[in-house]
Amino acid sequence: DGGYWDSMMAHNPYITKIGDEYVLFYIGNPDGKAETRTIGWARTKDLCGEWERSAQPIELPPDANNPCPVPTKDGVLLYFRDGNLKVSVAKADRYDGTYRVLNDDLFPGAKVEDMFVYETDTGYKMVAEDCVGYYTGLAKGGVAFTSEDGILWNGKSACQAYDFTVPYTDGSVIELQRRERPFLLADEAKVYLFTAAKINGET
Repeated sequence: DGGYWDSMMAHNPYITKIGDEYVLFYIGNPDGKAETRTIGWARTKDLCGEWERSAQPIELPPDANNPCPVPTKDGVLLYFRDGNLKVSVAKADRYDGTYRVLNDDLFPGAKVEDMFVYETDTGYKMVAEDCVGYYTGLAKGGVAFTSEDGILWNGKSACQAYDFTVPYTDGSVIELQRRERPFLLADEAKVYLFTAAKINGET
């Protein structure tokens, strides 16, 4: 029914584990309009059990979407973008606390979305979509960045993370028309890259 911040849409899911809880960040809106999109969360201690949704969205600038939460030692960094594909980062002491925007334009002049951020021994790394090819020359291709503190990002560090060519172990190759939503999964010594993929005109 209407009357909730996410009555008309639940989209852009990003799940992470914080303490003993699984927290699913996502976007919603109350009326089906793009400009009213906002970010909230749902949580559970049991993935097969009941979920509790946030009663209100996180207080962020208008049209905040594409959430990417990163738990840290002293809280949570939350990356998001707006309707103009401008990326910002906010921080809270707790995932369900009050967020304060620390940087409202991580990549001036560029259009970036689908951020995946992770912490390393020396700082932070990000894999994202280079929407218009500002850094890589390949529109919708993958771009990687580095940061010492997760707040200021070095555009000069940008390098191509992936393109549309996918080689297989048998030597064959396919060419995708588009890739989106990069995620990395670390499994012991191996790291896997997941993306959505468009091929042969299929959606």
